[in-house]
Formats: sequence, structure tokens, C-alpha cells
Amino acid sequence: MFFGMRKAVVSCLLLMLMGGVNAAAWGPRAQQAITTTALQMIRRSYPQAFRTEGVNYEADVVRGARSGPDVLRDSLSLNNDTEAIAAIGSEIQLLREVRRYGAGSYFSYRMGVLSALVSDLLLPYALDRSPGLASLKKEMEADIDKHVLRYGFQPRHESRQYIRSMRDYMNERREFYGNAKSLIALDYSHGRRADGYLKQAGVAFFGEAIESVADVWHTVLRPEGDAAEVPPSRQAVTWYLVSEIAYLLEVKKNAYEAEKTYTHLVSVNPGLLEPYEKAGDLFYDFGTHDRGVREWKNALSLTGGDRQRVARKLADHYMRFGKEQLELASLPTEAEKALPKALEAFTQCLEYDRSSKEAGDLLGQTRAEIAEREERRDLAIRTLASAEKVLKEADQSASEEAYGNAIDTYTKAGHLFEIIDEEFSEQFKAAQSGKEQARKQILGIIEKLIDKAQTAIDDGDRAVEENRFDDAQNLYENVPSIVSVIPGDESTTHGKERKKMTDTAAEKKEQARVRKLRYEQEQRERQQQQPQGK
Repeated sequence: MFFGMRKAVVSCLLLMLMGGVNAAAWGPRAQQAITTTALQMIRRSYPQAFRTEGVNYEADVVRGARSGPDVLRDSLSLNNDTEAIAAIGSEIQLLREVRRYGAGSYFSYRMGVLSALVSDLLLPYALDRSPGLASLKKEMEADIDKHVLRYGFQPRHESRQYIRSMRDYMNERREFYGNAKSLIALDYSHGRRADGYLKQAGVAFFGEAIESVADVWHTVLRPEGDAAEVPPSRQAVTWYLVSEIAYLLEVKKNAYEAEKTYTHLVSVNPGLLEPYEKAGDLFYDFGTHDRGVREWKNALSLTGGDRQRVARKLADHYMRFGKEQLELASLPTEAEKALPKALEAFTQCLEYDRSSKEAGDLLGQTRAEIAEREERRDLAIRTLASAEKVLKEADQSASEEAYGNAIDTYTKAGHLFEIIDEEFSEQFKAAQSGKEQARKQILGIIEKLIDKAQTAIDDGDRAVEENRFDDAQNLYENVPSIVSVIPGDESTTHGKERKKMTDTAAEKKEQARVRKLRYEQEQRERQQQQPQGK
């Protein structure tokens, strides 16, 4: 029951922060005017109130005032004026206590909420929830909001009052209250609305609200305490700090400050499970899932509270995470990491919810996928070993200058390396390296063969120049056999190179034959031209 109440407090807070509710009885324009004027007054005594060096928290104060007293309604009773007055006293003591943890954005926000509650007590009907008054309240508050910018303000007291008895203070400030309600109701029933009693009384209500807010803030901010003070319980401070974490994460988006507040929460929490659970909810919803899970586990380490509810949250988290990892595992490059994570997640899910049939089924499915994947890994390892063995055989053939066999063997090794896909990163990386090595070796052999063929052609050319035509013919005739092992048809680069060398050798061979015939003819002619008998 206690956790349900406190959870409602934080939920109500978040609803207010998101702008979904404006629960202040004064209209938004009037409430802002009260708050900002009270800020000017309190700064006469506390120049650094609601600010630090380089940071101004006035916007947080105004935000709290706009959120209104409903932020406190589930933790403090506000069903009537007496309860509201007591709630102000409790909030004053709480805020005086939590000043030690810093007067930052959330402290300023709560001071704004407090100002709304105080100012509502100075506006007749503001806290009256009677159904029959709804129309009157709405009209009255709209009229005040319409005219508030024309209201003048002159403080009745030069110095701020430290409030020791909130009941006595409010009784003095609200002397007019009973008659005012009757007169306002009479004016609105006769159609005079803001032109009647409220025309002057609205200015008075406005001024009393400003001074009362300033006095309440002074009571919170004054460094010296009072012997009659009753400090708030550690439980109340704990829940204040939980609400501060909510504000820092949801409104300020400031995880760093939220973590600082969490350290204070740990130091003050009297051993309650629920604050850690709620902190876990807040961190988790903020997107820091691991941080949220850690807090839920902290909560489960304590006794009391609804442990089953916390366990359910942990089970749900691990179920979601496990499913995410299973989906991720469908990507070959992610499966190696994702499947073990999914297995661990479903195991954790079952630890927190042993009755989950879905977790059990998914755990079995994940184990089966891991086993199948291990089989595929073994196959990839064996295939890699075979490919590396073939690669070594190709190296041996290349060293023996058995180039044709070497090229065929390198090609075979390349095909084996290609079988290994990206599913297993280590094997895939080794296969890519081996495949590249085989490719380079083939290119190296082709370059050697091209060079060898070119050398044969060059040697043939020299033999022709030296009139060693038969030697040249033999050299040219060797070229086709040299390049014959170069792979690829004539549409490929290597095929074109092979054809070019073959065609060049054939052309050279024909030229050598012609040169030989011409040379032999020239030799015969010289012999015939020589004188007889010489």
C-alpha cells in the first residue's frame, strides 16, 4: 500500500512535468506573477536564491508553481484547508532537511510547488473540491487571471517572517476568508463577477499570496533552525530523492546529476525496497537499461515489499533482451556474440520467473541454434585446414616450376577458401587471407610465364640477328607451350596476354623463316658471283 501511494506521487509528478495538468487554482498568468514577484522579494534577503554560479533555476521554480499542489496530493493530505496548512509545514521541514543535498533544479521546482500551495490558501475556494463550486471557481480564477497584470503590489512588511506555527500564520493572513467567500459567491450569483467585491479583494489576495510565499521560502532558506522543528523522517527524505531523480531524468535529461542524487538516496534510505525499485524504473525508462536492472537487483537484495513485482520486471527485461539477441543472431556477423547473450538472458529470465514456459522454450531453441552453429564452425575449421593444405601443395609445385599444376592447385585452394562465409569471423578472416595469397601466387606465376615467354621471343630475335635461324625458330616455337598454362579464355586479361604472346611468337617465327630464305638466297648469289678457280 505504501509503495502504491509513493509510486502515485512520482507518477503524478511526471504527469505535471510533461505539461499534461495545471492543477494550480490561480490561473497560469496569476500564478507566474505571484511566483516571479516573490522571487524578487526573497532575493533581497537571499541574493543567490535559486541560482548558482552560472546556473539559474528560476524556470524550475516557475515550472513547479504551474504544476501546482497536486504534485504533493498523494503524499500529503490536501482534502481541506486544515490539511493543506499542515502539509505546508511538513513540506517546509522536508525542504529545510534536503538543502544539505543541494538546492538545485528539483529543490527549486519543489519550492515552486510549495509557492502554489501557499498562494492557493490565500485565494478563497481554491482548495475547495466541492462539485457545486466548479463553475464559480473557474469563472473567478479566469477573471483574476484576466486582470492580474493591472494589479499593483506594495508589500505590507519590509522584512520576511520566519514561520514557527503555520496554523497561526495562516489564521492571521486569512482573517477575511469566511466573509470573502460569501461576498464572492453573492457577486457571481448576481452577475457582478469581478466588478464587485473581487475588484479590490483580488489585489489584496494577490499581495497576501506574494508575501506569504516569500515568508515560506524564507522559512525554508534561513540557515538557522528552530528548537521546535520536527525533522522529516528518513522515509520522507528518501522519497523526495526518488522524485528528484525522476525530475532530473525526465525533465532535465541530466543523468550525471541523477547519479549524484542516487548516492544521497543510498545514504538516507532506511532499508526500503520500493525506492530502489522506483529508481530502477526511472533509469530503465531513461534508456540506461543496465543501470535500471542493477537497481531492481538492489531492491531484491532487501526484505519486505513486493519482491514478486520486482522479479517480474527483471524477468521481463531478460525476456526482451534475449529476444533482441536472437533476432540479432540472424545476422551472420553478430551470431557469435548474440547467441551466448540470448542463452544467458533466457537463463536469467527463468531465475526470476521459473514458471515462464516461453523462456524455457526459447532457452531450448537457443541451445539448439548454438549446437548447430558449433557444427558449422567445425565444418568451417576443417574446410580451412583442407584449403591451407592444398595451398601448401601449390607452393611446392610452384617451387618445382611445375607452373601448370601450381596454378590448378592454387585455384582449387581458392575455391575451398570461398566456401567459408562470414558467419565465423576468425575462420572467415583466415580464409580471405588464404584466398588472397592464392590469387597473388597465381598472378606471380603468370608474370613469370609472361616474362619467360618474352625472354624466349627476345632470344629468338637475337638469334635471327645473328643468322641462327633454326635456334630462333625453336625459341619462338617454345612460347605457346610456355604460356599455355595461363588460365582464362581470350575475353579475360590473362587470356588476352596469352594470345598476344602466342600470336607474337607465330609472327616472329614466320618472319624468321622469311629471313632465313632470304639469307640463304643471298649466300647462293654470293657464291655464284665469285670467280671460277678461286
